[in-house]
Amino acid sequence: MASEHSADHIAVPDHDFIYEHQADKYDRLIGCEDDMLELRQALSALLQAESHGRVTELGAGTGRLARLVLQFAPQLVEYTACDASASMLRQLEANVRRDVEAGHYDSVQANRVRTVTASHHRLPLADASADLVLAGWTICYACSDEEQNDMLPTIMEEACRILRPGGRMVIWETLGTGVEAPEVLPLLRGYIEAIEQRYHFRRTILQTDFRFPNLYEAESLSAWFFGTEALRMLRQEADGTVLLPSFTGMWVKEW
Repeated sequence: MASEHSADHIAVPDHDFIYEHQADKYDRLIGCEDDMLELRQALSALLQAESHGRVTELGAGTGRLARLVLQFAPQLVEYTACDASASMLRQLEANVRRDVEAGHYDSVQANRVRTVTASHHRLPLADASADLVLAGWTICYACSDEEQNDMLPTIMEEACRILRPGGRMVIWETLGTGVEAPEVLPLLRGYIEAIEQRYHFRRTILQTDFRFPNLYEAESLSAWFFGTEALRMLRQEADGTVLLPSFTGMWVKEW
């Protein structure tokens, strides 16, 4: 799934290793994100603006977006969660089961989820099989300047192929974690410029701060995923929780 973030991410730490072997720890990290609920509210508004019966997610990871869609899209018919890591998808399935036990949605809704181990540029899905394609913190791994291998045209062709005419695609990428203001990371500038100027996606900026339950958790998870530079921006609150500023871009396009 996803990149999810990182200040000069895509270099170190080794996120591929994390996604394949430490999905549970990664899941604990992202569970602390979106303190102001801006991501949650933006996704809810998008889903309510139009009916999306068939949703496909690229880089679904441990199910952060999938679990929100299950709550916010009562007209959902099928949710296809694709990820290159089978380990992440197993964690997604476990998270959905826990959500049902907690009463966030029922088993009928949960059974609409199917997981598919697949890369973004080669999706074993039928043409025009989705009303909505989601890609959260993930395309960046194939399209950063560091990769020197621009997979974006192929990924966009696949997304367009599986979308029905008039369907919609939404991309989320980091605009910095452990920074004072949103910024496009240097390694992502070419990619972001392409989705805005070549593919005409519209950008919205979201504040998606992390709130950790204590300083130990904040330091260990932040350094583990984002690198030690993020530690300088940790801020402990009076109640003992710790904030780490984070910003996310959300890009939307109707095809």
